[in-house]
Amino acid sequence: KARGIKSDLEEKHRCWRLDYMDTLSFHIDVIPCVPNDEYNQQNLYKSMISLHEDSQLSLSVSKLSVALTDDRHEKYSEVTSDWLISNPEGYATWFESRMALSQQYLLEKRAEIQEIPLYKRKSVLQRTIQLLKRHRDSIFIDSPDLKPSSIIITTLSAKAYQGETDITLAMKNIINTIEIYVNYYEPRIPNPVNPHEDFADCWKNDKELEKNFKIW
Repeated sequence: KARGIKSDLEEKHRCWRLDYMDTLSFHIDVIPCVPNDEYNQQNLYKSMISLHEDSQLSLSVSKLSVALTDDRHEKYSEVTSDWLISNPEGYATWFESRMALSQQYLLEKRAEIQEIPLYKRKSVLQRTIQLLKRHRDSIFIDSPDLKPSSIIITTLSAKAYQGETDITLAMKNIINTIEIYVNYYEPRIPNPVNPHEDFADCWKNDKELEKNFKIW
């Protein structure tokens, strides 16, 4: 009531959606979840290692994973270890490790760096991805439901990023190499912090989506 929210909570498959204000085009998706058990954490750790991720990063990221419900899951109404696995905090940690490549690059050049918290600055990688998403939105302005997803663009761009300190150079490198990180086999675009999850899983049900990614 204090915020003028009049819309009812909207139940989604995995979350509850709260429209923040009727006058703003903004909402919050709240996902109920519980910390993953040790067995699943170990499996995630081994899966990340199999993708040649850093051992220490894989260990810390796997401990951030969570189990969540989905009303389409056959065991939705049961308390079981067979729930879906997600890792939003782990993904953020992984993405920060990709952003830090530019800092490593400067250190190798023996440049002096004043430590700035990540939340107070926009990295070259972040700005490059913003531009790529803006371009994507412009291309598919008339068919937004068929545009390449943000998580696919973000993940592939972060993988292709090599620590460039200039947006133009970063853009050129990402554009020239981004398709290398799309597998010909499943998972086509594995979640870096949960390699069993395929971010391109939707491509199987709608070939138009993969075609549009290639067009973009």
